[in-house]
Amino acid sequence: ERILYSKTEHLGLNWFPNSCRPGLSSPKTFVLNVLHRCSVESVLKTLVKNCRLYFPESATAEMLDEWRPLMCPFDVTMQKAITYFELFLPTTLPPECHHKGFKLWFDEFLGLWVSVQNLPQWEGHLVNLFARLATDNIGYINWDPYIPKVSPAVWEKV
Repeated sequence: ERILYSKTEHLGLNWFPNSCRPGLSSPKTFVLNVLHRCSVESVLKTLVKNCRLYFPESATAEMLDEWRPLMCPFDVTMQKAITYFELFLPTTLPPECHHKGFKLWFDEFLGLWVSVQNLPQWEGHLVNLFARLATDNIGYINWDPYIPKVSPAVWEKV
């Protein structure tokens, strides 16, 4: 008998566990903080990447609310925010839910990427996010309006 189905309507996962919210401390949280090593970090990143398919439709808006305040291109918190977005943002929502997904952040993030000229450390994470979005949504995004912005930015950064 199958316990777990592959379709998202049969399984939903919260993207932000309640035990990890600021102010809520538990022995489990303490142990996770103590065991934070490269191998554990790698396993957790892989877990998140495999679970984001099952995040609820509202997860994108919640993530933007949580991490947008960290987005200042002149501060080190920008690296943290973009890394979180690259790791957590779901890009495989069905077409009827795109308005709850990438359409909430794509223009803003692309504008940020185009406007930054000094090759910051977080730029690679943003490009990875765009690449994943393009791969997961073939045929659903009209890239024509973005080509005049993206092409010069790519050539400047090469």
